[in-house]
Amino acid sequence: MSGRLYCTHCIALPRITPGMTTSQVSAAQAIGEYLQSPDDLMKVAAFRKKLEKEKASIDARLKSGAKEQLDATREGLKKLFGTRSNVQVIKEEMQIVDRLCS
Repeated sequence: MSGRLYCTHCIALPRITPGMTTSQVSAAQAIGEYLQSPDDLMKVAAFRKKLEKEKASIDARLKSGAKEQLDATREGLKKLFGTRSNVQVIKEEMQIVDRLCS
């Protein structure tokens, strides 16, 4: 037998093995808990739609978070470049003062 278990309706359910990651085990357990009886097979489309909505919500939050981080990074770089420019101006003015005092 391959790495899958089959219910009475020939739906392949993943077999939980020692090498699986926590997320794989969690997903396999969630599916196993959701499909307890043959009547539960009628809920698969709704379950899939629910998971797709959750995924879309997570993707949107990730995109928003990445955009916020990128904006903050851009703002930080602008401030750093401005500070570098100010330091350069101060350095040049100090050199002028040093030459005048010599």
